[in-house]
Amino acid sequence: MTDNIKPKLLLVDDEAVILNTLKRLFHKDYDVVCFEDPKASLEFLHSNHVHIIISDMRMPQMNGAEFLCQARAIQPQAVRFLLTGFSDLSSTIDAINNGGVQAYISKPWDNEALKNMVAQAAKSYLLEQKNTKLNQQLQKQNQQLSNFNQTLELKVYKRTNDLKDVIGRLKKSINKQRKSLQEMIDLLCLIIEEHNPSEYRSSKRVALQCRIIMQNFVNNDKNTEKQVNHMYLAALMHNLGKITLPKELLLIDQKQITREQLQQYKQHAINGAELLANIPSLKAVANIIKSQYEHYGGGGFPCEHKGEDILLGARILRVVDDYDKLVQGKGSLKMLSPAEALSYIEKHVDNYYDSKVVDCFKQYIINLPSDSDHCLSIDMLNEGMVLSEDINSPNQGILLTKGTKLTTKIINNLSRLETKYQYNLYAFIEGEKRIKLAS
Repeated sequence: MTDNIKPKLLLVDDEAVILNTLKRLFHKDYDVVCFEDPKASLEFLHSNHVHIIISDMRMPQMNGAEFLCQARAIQPQAVRFLLTGFSDLSSTIDAINNGGVQAYISKPWDNEALKNMVAQAAKSYLLEQKNTKLNQQLQKQNQQLSNFNQTLELKVYKRTNDLKDVIGRLKKSINKQRKSLQEMIDLLCLIIEEHNPSEYRSSKRVALQCRIIMQNFVNNDKNTEKQVNHMYLAALMHNLGKITLPKELLLIDQKQITREQLQQYKQHAINGAELLANIPSLKAVANIIKSQYEHYGGGGFPCEHKGEDILLGARILRVVDDYDKLVQGKGSLKMLSPAEALSYIEKHVDNYYDSKVVDCFKQYIINLPSDSDHCLSIDMLNEGMVLSEDINSPNQGILLTKGTKLTTKIINNLSRLETKYQYNLYAFIEGEKRIKLAS
């Protein structure tokens, strides 16, 4: 379970045989507590925290609906399940309305289905608790950090002076709170995620891929671990500076953006680098972020470096990030397929991109690690795959939301939409091996 926490599971049933059966089913993954008497279990709830409650419906002293209603009053956060082998509609409705029952489980039950149902409930519960704790921690941050966000949002035109003030206050906050480097990185990532959750998910995907490419380049270097870590952090936070830009600038279609607006947009690379440059351990990370818009053939932003003068990390980030933007359709009217996106990048080798980096990326893109997200066309989808991003239509908005588990019916409907409206759809899938790209 999440963060190595073993959830506490309360089982209430007047039949000892059923209790023993359920205990054997769950004891490996849960801290199981059993009661045959619902009143005794209520006393237990007054002094002991539990995550999940499974109660029988028919019990002599108190039925399941009554018990779960009282249990809800004691521990409202606990996830509640009702177990019964009887067709008692009124009691079931009462349990759902008053007891806040998440699911109705019929006897006899399917062990795997029941385990999966409870595991999902435990996962959701622990995640909610983690989020609650995180929100509480964020609320304790000093007012200066809050002013930092407000200043960046409301007074962008004063960016230069504001950034100096933000950096000073950020350094003071670090010293005052004696935060570790990892805690600071976590905080910055939270700020990025709050500003644009979708873009942060893309940054995590790009970071995983950049780490692979960098590892391939420095595999025999004595500083491999350090360089790979800098690469990962730079890719993860390469959009940090966008929190300093006006939201209207971030929403402009890249095909319609003016040269002046483009220069202002690219300024986020410098802004992000400046935010990190005053943290000694992140200077190398800041330099990579600053150079993310340099062109391999020269003429890039901000220093117009070219070739090997551009940091390797920046060259890698440019290839991987541009590829990800292309397959997501960012800034354009049409998403490109993986093959089309790779073809675009190959056409601009030696102009925008380092050929060695592109070759390495092309070699590794068909064998990305199992925990990476992958972009697949509709004809590549299979039943059981899970979406890691929303599927969007050019003219119908969101078709499917992140987290949807694909079925044959869903895949067929997507295929019919492609045919009907004459456009191509693509889906980001959790942890699926990429199918070999077309040549």
